Amino acid sequence: MKALWIVAILTALAGPALAQLSPTFPIDDGTKLTPEQKAKLEANERAARAASSRVPTPKVSDDPWADVRATPAPAKSATKHKSGK
Repeated sequence: MKALWIVAILTALAGPALAQLSPTFPIDDGTKLTPEQKAKLEANERAARAASSRVPTPKVSDDPWADVRATPAPAKSATKHKSGK
């Protein structure tokens, strides 16, 4: 029974460690593209950059709690008035 527990613990610890290894299948890095495919990818990249540059920047804060928060209290003066007794 102890051996079963040891195997279960080792398996549970080895799973995440094995997941960090590099994949055993080759990942396509795009070196086998035809000239037409390369041109299409470049056109898509240019279109994406152009579209992202046309996105307007927000001028107003999107703070949904802006009306709920209290405004900061005005600063009180550091001098205190002494009573004339």
